[in-house]
Amino acid sequence: MHRGATPEAIQLLVGGRIVESVDGVVGSLEFCESLPSRRPNDPRFARRSFTADEYLIHVGGKTYALKTQWTKESMEAALSAFAKEFGDYGFSARPSGSDESGM
Repeated sequence: MHRGATPEAIQLLVGGRIVESVDGVVGSLEFCESLPSRRPNDPRFARRSFTADEYLIHVGGKTYALKTQWTKESMEAALSAFAKEFGDYGFSARPSGSDESGM
């Protein structure tokens, strides 16, 4: 975000819905209160995002929460897309357990 990439741009880059957002700069309580109306038949929906105050992202008059639901494939795709798009900013990723040479 500090280099101009918005949550929406990152979401498009990854190719999936990775954030929930609400209009306005809000805290955890207000953010969580807004979620159930989006999916009234899904009682766990509000717990599927990182919504603690320290995890909320405030950009351009909106508040965003990163989703908690990641598969191995979606995480690898996101990291690959980030490395390709933001590698010149020093972003890199490698599988855990691998050394610097990738082995």
